[in-house]
Amino acid sequence: MSHPLARALAAVWLTACGLACSSPPVSSAPAPPPAPKPEPTLWAGGHVTKLLGPDRVVFSRGSDDGIVLGRDDLTVHPLLPSDDGKSKQLEIDIRIARAKVVEVRPTESVLQLSVIAEPVQVGAFVQYRWPVPAAWRDDALLECAALDIELRWHTRDEPMFRLADLLRQGPAIARPPILAAMHKEVLDLAELARTVYKVRVEGGDFHGLALSDAFARTTVADIEKFLGFVRAFPGKYIGHRWKLVEVYATWIINRTPDGDREVALRAANPLLQDGNAAAERGDFKTAEGLWRQALALVPDLEAAKTRVKAANDIRIHRDVLSRDPDDSDRRYKLMVALFNRSAYALAGEELAALEKVGFRPWDLQRYRGMILVRRGQYAQALAILRAAEKQKSSTELTIWRTYAEQMAAIQTDPKGFAAKLALGKLHEEEKQWDSAIAKLHAALDVAATPEQLAQAHQGQKRVAVRRDVQSAIDAAETAARNHETKSVRDKVQVIVRKLGSIGESTQAAAAVGKVAAAAIGVWEYALALELRLRQVKLAPKDADAWFGIAWVQLQLNRPDMARKVLDKALPLKPDSHYGHLVLAQAALDQGDVAMALAEATTAANDPGYAWPRQTLAQIAVTKGDFAQAEQLADHAWKLLPDDYTLRNLRLGARVARQAHDAIAAGRDVERNRLRLVRALVWMDAPLAATEASRSIVRASKHWPDARRAFAEASGARFDPAEKAAAAAEFAPASPGEKVMVERCAAEAAMAVTETADNRLRLGRAYLAEGSFHRAIATIGTPQPGTPAADLYEAARLGLQADALRDEARQARSVATPSRPRCCMSGRARYWPRCTRGRPIRPCTRWSPAGLRRAVKRTRWLCCCRTRSACAARASRMRCSIYWPYKRTWRRWQATWVPAAPLRNAPSRSVKPRTTTIASPICTTAAAGNYWATASWAKLGRTSTARRCWPTGSATPRCCSMPRVR
Repeated sequence: MSHPLARALAAVWLTACGLACSSPPVSSAPAPPPAPKPEPTLWAGGHVTKLLGPDRVVFSRGSDDGIVLGRDDLTVHPLLPSDDGKSKQLEIDIRIARAKVVEVRPTESVLQLSVIAEPVQVGAFVQYRWPVPAAWRDDALLECAALDIELRWHTRDEPMFRLADLLRQGPAIARPPILAAMHKEVLDLAELARTVYKVRVEGGDFHGLALSDAFARTTVADIEKFLGFVRAFPGKYIGHRWKLVEVYATWIINRTPDGDREVALRAANPLLQDGNAAAERGDFKTAEGLWRQALALVPDLEAAKTRVKAANDIRIHRDVLSRDPDDSDRRYKLMVALFNRSAYALAGEELAALEKVGFRPWDLQRYRGMILVRRGQYAQALAILRAAEKQKSSTELTIWRTYAEQMAAIQTDPKGFAAKLALGKLHEEEKQWDSAIAKLHAALDVAATPEQLAQAHQGQKRVAVRRDVQSAIDAAETAARNHETKSVRDKVQVIVRKLGSIGESTQAAAAVGKVAAAAIGVWEYALALELRLRQVKLAPKDADAWFGIAWVQLQLNRPDMARKVLDKALPLKPDSHYGHLVLAQAALDQGDVAMALAEATTAANDPGYAWPRQTLAQIAVTKGDFAQAEQLADHAWKLLPDDYTLRNLRLGARVARQAHDAIAAGRDVERNRLRLVRALVWMDAPLAATEASRSIVRASKHWPDARRAFAEASGARFDPAEKAAAAAEFAPASPGEKVMVERCAAEAAMAVTETADNRLRLGRAYLAEGSFHRAIATIGTPQPGTPAADLYEAARLGLQADALRDEARQARSVATPSRPRCCMSGRARYWPRCTRGRPIRPCTRWSPAGLRRAVKRTRWLCCCRTRSACAARASRMRCSIYWPYKRTWRRWQATWVPAAPLRNAPSRSVKPRTTTIASPICTTAAAGNYWATASWAKLGRTSTARRCWPTGSATPRCCSMPRVR
């Protein structure tokens, strides 16, 4: 259930960074004492009961409900059809009129409407802010009544509680009998529930019980929990007259969710606001404390996490600058961090210091303009931003310049409609929905003509739809990742319907494509194909959607179907590198190497596109050119170094080239042929891997290993029948091998005929291998009580276990931060010390065995970039050490000397020891740069060791070591 009123609450506390808010000018003078906080209020409302004319209506609230004569801050909002189309739901983002109280009666009042965007209908929701009585503060029962939520008796058509009665009697008198009556109503209708819902409840507080048993075991605490949920998510309850037992039964069937998180968010939002205000004043210590309080209330609140991290970064930047004031790069980072946390005065001071040394002038000019915008000095900001845009244009700069132009226009003419409408569109383009709605509402207030009123009204309708669509897209992607295919289809239907209502079929097609991509990520190829077909129906001329269909067909091992689709799609967009790449893959899967080479070469005309290089590398190994394949794989990896597929491609190409060269030279031919097979499988080159596995002599001892490596290939482009034949050619010696053989056989059977039995067989094999996503995607949505349903549930539980394991691992890493890698062993009394007298901790992790023994003997190895870093404490060093291949890095001579014993440690006479090791590389997380170690000089009996390395300055950085006895 959605919570539309949360959107109005969220608009009050927009974040202090980006274009989502307009911050007032910040003065460097001491801040005045904070004003006393106003009395707490909550959102309240009623409904229109009668129309007295086009601009005059009767309101369901009166003097008994706290309405006073002359109040003019009421707004009217419509009830629109819900996503399921069975009921209506409040749409708080759309405002259709303003209202003023012109007549008050005890139980109702008369409203005069103004700024009417569309005719008001009976039942429309009228919203206002209402001061909470101290006795009723933070009470779910009162808030439900204030929001015009009526829960009625089952046999009587009247509400169980009214706002006026609650206010008149007080909580001590009114609350206990109401809760007792609601409890009794549920208990009395337990037998009726037995005939209505016969399936047992799954999940929640009443898991495993029939609905009647859940009713019979209901307590007053359960009723209070249900009211808390209604208060937190009132969207589908407002404007309806629900029977208590009906919505209570729905709540039980939906696993008894609670509204604790929403209540905690409401308590955390003021803390975030106060922290933002403290940050604007430059008091980051107070701000961080407030943000941490908000984080304690809602541990996963991303806004609080971001702010706490920013405060920590600012503290680190300032600490580093206190030791090295000339570090301009660090000062620039500090300035950006201060700007993002709205400390514009402090950011301006750091920016002025950077301007004196001429550091990155264009970036400083850009930030100077943005700071002036945030401080409300739009004319000066425009001059600076326009000058910066002439030097180098950027999308971000254009947005800021447009924002400053419109704000300057509003500053000149506060009632300017065009500027407010333009700002609303600007925020809409940036997907800042709250800001867009606020600006469009402001445009509604100043609209002078029916045309302007219609423009602003259509704008808020469009923003409301796009916001709902964004939520639906996120929900559909989550459902796709959870293999909830029915939910995906329902959400996609909502997306298409809502975007179609505002005439944005192209955006609807793009949204469906995003959901299809999420389905592909979890091997839901059948669902992805269905969504891609829906996408091309919405946008028949969208070539990328057709290319997506062809790609899914490739994943389903249907290259012939993919080529048929591409023959129709490529004429729509003949210069598409992606389309030519998909065609190259389809041709390669069919064995048409010449066509695959031509299409992949065309796709590789884009110099920044990595994937055509992968295909070209696969073609190269198919043709036997392993040196070229290694070059292409290395090029592809450099374009996308973080992609694991390209990392495997690069590794496989190198091993394949080495194995091929060894075979050509006649060195250990059979073993290198096995290496070649494995490398080609890593490269996902099915044709070459097939031939290489067959080239091994059957009598060879490496034959079973080669065929097994080929059978283990998980790519869809490998022939299932060939893999099954390879798996059948050796005797499995372990349960894992037996599972692999069964999986290959099931894949081959599925490639021939897709029957329910074959699906079940393949799903069981995937489950045994631990491929839970693939198991669920293969099984689909089974019928309850069948073996497929049991298998589906086992796979789902496996996914949940993996998720819980990941959460636990993340929680442990957060609760117990790991020590720096270069500080893993050794006792403090034997650690050497820097010039500042602090110990340098030993670095033994990731070192080779010989070096590990040397370090263990000598008890020290400093791997810090600067003297200050060397002298820092362990929690501040953040230093990692890596040991590359000896053939890759130059060797260096190091003289290992045991550390001088500290006080109270036995002294001993030792001799310096020299060893040759591979050059390590150390990187500090704070600086993010690398250095190579230099050589140590031999140490005399009373000498002091100094280790120096270049830092980019004239004077190298050195670190003094203690004398050696």
